[in-house]
Amino acid sequence: MGGIRLPLRLLLFDFPVAGEGAYGAAFDGPRVLEREGRPGPKHRCLARVRSGAGRPAPFPCRHGRGGIRTLPSGNPPSSLHPADRARGRPADVADPRPRRAVPVCVRARCRRGVLSGVARSAVRPEMTAIRRFAWIAVSLAAWLVLASAAPAADSVSDLRKEKARLTEMKRKAEKAAAELAETLRREKTSRSRMGELESRLAKQRRLIVGIDRRLAALGGQLDRAEREVRALEEEKGRAQRGMSAAASIVFTSDLGRPCMLPDAAVCERRRYIADRILKEEGERYGRLAADQQEKERTLSVIERRLEDSERRMAQQKKVGEKLASQQEAERRRLAEIEKRKKDKAKELRALRARIARMESLVSRIERRMKARGMRKPGPSRFSGVAGGLAPPLAGKVVGRFGKQRDPLFDVDVESRGVEIEAESGAVIHAVGSGEVVFEGSVSGFGRVLILQHGSGLFSVYGKAERFTVKQGQAVAAREAVGKLPVNPGGKSVLYLELRAAGTAIDPASVIPLSR
Repeated sequence: MGGIRLPLRLLLFDFPVAGEGAYGAAFDGPRVLEREGRPGPKHRCLARVRSGAGRPAPFPCRHGRGGIRTLPSGNPPSSLHPADRARGRPADVADPRPRRAVPVCVRARCRRGVLSGVARSAVRPEMTAIRRFAWIAVSLAAWLVLASAAPAADSVSDLRKEKARLTEMKRKAEKAAAELAETLRREKTSRSRMGELESRLAKQRRLIVGIDRRLAALGGQLDRAEREVRALEEEKGRAQRGMSAAASIVFTSDLGRPCMLPDAAVCERRRYIADRILKEEGERYGRLAADQQEKERTLSVIERRLEDSERRMAQQKKVGEKLASQQEAERRRLAEIEKRKKDKAKELRALRARIARMESLVSRIERRMKARGMRKPGPSRFSGVAGGLAPPLAGKVVGRFGKQRDPLFDVDVESRGVEIEAESGAVIHAVGSGEVVFEGSVSGFGRVLILQHGSGLFSVYGKAERFTVKQGQAVAAREAVGKLPVNPGGKSVLYLELRAAGTAIDPASVIPLSR
């Protein structure tokens, strides 16, 4: 209940024991005294004393040590009470006043302080039952007063603590939202780069396939050209052999000598035939040689093209390998970004859930603190505002009150107010008469204005460019208090929140707003 602890042991010391009369039974015979103890907080010992008649009575001792003095028959000696020694009463003179058995601590301070006080209260007949009851009543009254004040102090402390935690959670949530937005931007950039790399890599693969086909075609052309060159070589060899045979016919006889036949006509005919053969074979040889040169040039061109294609093939393969490596690196980077996005989204959802719980807790604490002397919050509370309530500007509601689904982060977000879309640079008016209690910047809401319209009634205006009123200034209903920012799109948004006794209510329930 707040740290208020009364010394209840003082009350326990003075309770009369049942069956012993108002102050305890007189000692009329031998008594057996017992002490039972156990350690407790701060080495406190709870001693229980049992006399011959009556029930056990608790006697806390701070030191947890000591013992019980065994009393002889008759009344206890006056030396047990320091006041008897102060009066000069002998120790062996019996005291007619009734006494109670008490534990004796080995420490003199305890004996003089707590326990001797018990003895004094036990032996003084003037401490009547009425005075005992009065003391108990006063102690209980003081305890109740302090106990009732403790929850209020605790509530204020709890409220401050929870509000500080709520502010810290909101700051963390804003940071997590910014990090998530940055992660989403990086993911978008990475996916765009991934698509570009995929396109380039596909184009590179098509180019390599085309070069490969061209290499295959050039290889076939090279094989055909080489076969044709070899065929021409063979034809040239046959033509050369035919020319040699014709020459031997002209210039030699059957025995290998020059033609010495007597018939000149025969020799001439042989020469003519040989000349024709030589001429035809020579022409044929020349054509074959020319064809061979042409084929060799074609073969050389094909070989150069083949070498160039192979070189381009090697280059394109290197480019393809580089693109594939970049694609793999980008794929790993994208996977890390997606993991970070999931973690940030999960963190943001958890933070927003905690914020919602903390806001609920703060609202409960505020309601509990303001419950005394205040009516239940609700729309009817604002009906008493002078002049009534009017829309702050002309526009339509684009953000509703209560729990909404965030499409970007796919989480439930609870809004304490509404968002009104209006013309860019529109003038903001007070919804009702009141007093400015705050004007300044709030993270996430830009310029913020808070008006108090009465006991526990507030209106909050956020996301403005500037306000024309100051703290402490009185404001009339429908008075211009600020302006919305000017945006290139021609539209701006005003945040409006109404609170009654610390509880947010739907502005649309008390103000005619366009939806």
